[in-house]
Amino acid sequence: MFTKNFIRMVLPIKYETKDLVETFNLNYEKTKGDQTEKKTVKLWERTQFSSTHLLKTTKLKFDHEAKSGICDIYVLNDAARVALGLPNNQNQSLSFSHRKKDKASTIKLNTMHLFVFETNVAFLTIDIEPVVKTFDELNDTVYFLSELKSDKHMFSYERKLGKDKSETVSLKLIELVETVLKPLGHVDDFDANASGLHFSDNKPDIFGYQLLTKPTENIDKNMNLIMSGFRDSYLLSHHESASHQTIKPFENSLWGASHNTCINVSHLTSNPETNAFFEDAFYVNLKNHYFLLYILVLHQKYAMIKFTEDIAEINEVDIDQKDVYEMVKKVRRLIKQSELFYIRSYLEIPSYMDHINQFYYLLQRQCEISKFSSEFKDTLSALDHIHSSLLDKRNEVTRLKGELKKKNRDILIFAVTTIIALNPMIRNGWDVTERVAGRTLTLKDWPLYWLYALIITYGVIVFIGVRNRFIDKNAIRDKLEEKEL
Repeated sequence: MFTKNFIRMVLPIKYETKDLVETFNLNYEKTKGDQTEKKTVKLWERTQFSSTHLLKTTKLKFDHEAKSGICDIYVLNDAARVALGLPNNQNQSLSFSHRKKDKASTIKLNTMHLFVFETNVAFLTIDIEPVVKTFDELNDTVYFLSELKSDKHMFSYERKLGKDKSETVSLKLIELVETVLKPLGHVDDFDANASGLHFSDNKPDIFGYQLLTKPTENIDKNMNLIMSGFRDSYLLSHHESASHQTIKPFENSLWGASHNTCINVSHLTSNPETNAFFEDAFYVNLKNHYFLLYILVLHQKYAMIKFTEDIAEINEVDIDQKDVYEMVKKVRRLIKQSELFYIRSYLEIPSYMDHINQFYYLLQRQCEISKFSSEFKDTLSALDHIHSSLLDKRNEVTRLKGELKKKNRDILIFAVTTIIALNPMIRNGWDVTERVAGRTLTLKDWPLYWLYALIITYGVIVFIGVRNRFIDKNAIRDKLEEKEL
């Protein structure tokens, strides 16, 4: 039934750093006969995807050397397959056992890619070829592969150790995922429960291509099942038209998309030239430039989710913290990252071919990019308001600190001057008065006592002036503390 059967699982994650991706090595032991050899192998290698039929502005998004580049692409080093426990040969079949023990599937795990965006959002892709004959078998295989969290899901195959020796190798998909993501430092999926990799709430996104030997009458039902992420046992209703989820660029080819799935189902025709195109060129285009558009839309979606989560982490305690300067930097950094994301990650027209543009618009519609964008803009507007409030608070704090510094300087100058001038007056005031009179004073010289009293009064006035300056200083300090608390 299937001439081509291709599934690319897409795992969205939030990462810490990308500095180690190109240099990260895996250590492993290679056994040959009775000899065991320790080896080191590079895990990821930089690569490029073909971007035929895409506009230059689109192509440059994936050029790591271009200023407008936003994504680095890596492919799993073939030599690292052994270190990961995978078969040397990509075409070797693996048995995939899952929680439905009576329904083990057979697959081929071809390769993996890593798309690392500048927004600290990345996507791990796993290319899988399900070895199945019917859509029901395909649906079951994809359904259980998407359950990464399950400990009961296992890959196994026979590995030759020598001429007459072999061993059964078993590995879990989630452990494989954790290993290949180590170069990104700490990583989180988009589940809300806890940090780390869980994939308990959100299943991987699915991108696929099925080329049939002939048309099928149940194409709508089969596409709906794959796009919904459910098995046939869920008895989904298929009465309603799914025309809003599909586009048909060619008579024998149908694209379908949902919020987490994008697939193309095509069939062979009586025209050998058409068949050759869908078996070769279209298949290559689908895995390359069609997928690049899909990953761009997924990045738009998940980057907005990440930024919204980051902004939502700002709470009242953060806004009211003492270090208003640090908070302004944090908010300004979020605003800058968000604005750069809008400028660099959005495309209105990705291709010069209309049917490719229609494919892109279908993805944006089904991933509800406009709704995410509207919510994100509202959040960004609120963040901008917080930023303005923090700037006002910072400016007021700066003004009060300057005023307090000036007041401290005035008090210091006034106090030093007063001490210098007043100290001899008080200490020698009576002597000064006698010298002015030119004789020893008695009680009858009351006017001269008034002169002495005036000198003392002046000292008191100076003291009060100093005290008032301290009161003004304390008032400014209280205002400053009130702004900072």
